Amino acid sequence: MMRGIYRALLCAMICGAPLFAEKQDSYPEVKASIEPASATVGDPVQYRIGIAGRGTHRITIVLPEKKELYPEKEKSPEKQNPVKKEPDPKEDVPLYVIHGAKKEDHSDGNITDLSVLLEISYYRPGRHQLPEIEILGDDNKRIGYKIPEIEIKEINAKSEFENIEPPLDLGGNYTRLVLLLLAAAGATSLGFLVAWYIKKRRMRALFAPAPEVPPIEIFMRDINKFNGQRLIADGKIEEYVFGIAHIFRHFLSLQYRFVAAEMTSDEIMEFLGKKRPDFDYAKHENDLSRMFRLWDISRYAEFAPSAEILSDNLDNTVKLAKTLSEARTLGQD
Repeated sequence: MMRGIYRALLCAMICGAPLFAEKQDSYPEVKASIEPASATVGDPVQYRIGIAGRGTHRITIVLPEKKELYPEKEKSPEKQNPVKKEPDPKEDVPLYVIHGAKKEDHSDGNITDLSVLLEISYYRPGRHQLPEIEILGDDNKRIGYKIPEIEIKEINAKSEFENIEPPLDLGGNYTRLVLLLLAAAGATSLGFLVAWYIKKRRMRALFAPAPEVPPIEIFMRDINKFNGQRLIADGKIEEYVFGIAHIFRHFLSLQYRFVAAEMTSDEIMEFLGKKRPDFDYAKHENDLSRMFRLWDISRYAEFAPSAEILSDNLDNTVKLAKTLSEARTLGQD
């Protein structure tokens, strides 16, 4: 009798092993990217962080507030006779400014799928590391990830003044006068940079300015440069999805005068449906919804659709952009 009981227990353990294995959850994986990888002083860039894994995880994400960050000043060693220096106007320019941060949750059933999107601008040239976003797991411990870097280029790297010729004979008061003029020109240029930054920070508007080039031409130029079919053929699903979504959001921003890059898919749909009477929402709702949904759920190769689906998505995206452009031109959308 005991032997029969042992056999029953052993059978139950063997039969229950697959069920136990199915319940095993994978620890969330965190990936971060920056688009573009290099920019000019003051240009906004998109800093995206994705968190994905099998299982329902309690993830806590601490979003940074809109703020300006100034680097710490270097402390110089004390001297016997310290000399007071004039304040440097460059110290009033921050290292970077965070314009906004959003969290998106596309988790479904037993799949955790979270993402964080930051829009950030750097105002000091050089190579900088992006700020780390605090992510806490089930055990309330910090989840680390590889933080990307960005290369920031100067607007005028050489700081040259063109078409300035020195006089043939410099001497006495003339030399002093030229030096004063050069110093004034340098101070004016630096003041212009600071004023430009302050104006850009204060005058940031909801609607983007009208482009001189038609939005559809910019869109097609970006699509041709993007070469999405090659990315699909090479299996670079994440790179394709991020790129096509960025290009189409940029097109919508130029076409309908709003900042689509700072909005989630649902917010874009709501904006076009309620605040743009020139957009035929009933006509294009299904196409937009399918596109955004596909991009949102296929950012990770683990959950990627087939190459055929992605190829159709690329063709449909181009067709929809052309349709919206033609309708807007004819005043029918």
